[in-house]
Amino acid sequence: MPEPEFLPQFADRFTPKCVFSDPVQQDGVTIITAAEMRGGGGMRQGASGAGSRTGMGVGARPIGAYVMQGSRVRWKPAFDLSRVVFRGQIVVLSALLVAGWVLSSRVRAK
Repeated sequence: MPEPEFLPQFADRFTPKCVFSDPVQQDGVTIITAAEMRGGGGMRQGASGAGSRTGMGVGARPIGAYVMQGSRVRWKPAFDLSRVVFRGQIVVLSALLVAGWVLSSRVRAK
């Protein structure tokens, strides 16, 4: 099976340049941002080699930044409020399900 045309392009998208930004300097402080990269691809070939399809997807989200001032380097994680809210919703939903299960088992026991 020949190598699909998109594979070299896909590999080029996952480089350190995509994960870390170029350093930005101002007032003696240097900042390098970092991102998490995710991706996937696939290829489908029809019966007897007819009608092949290929596709790929790449996504990124910020995870933080390195802040350098003098000889001191600090990691500052990015704060993603939507992830915090989503996880809070999962906790509340789990608590409601457990409470419902406990209450229904008490009603059945009587």
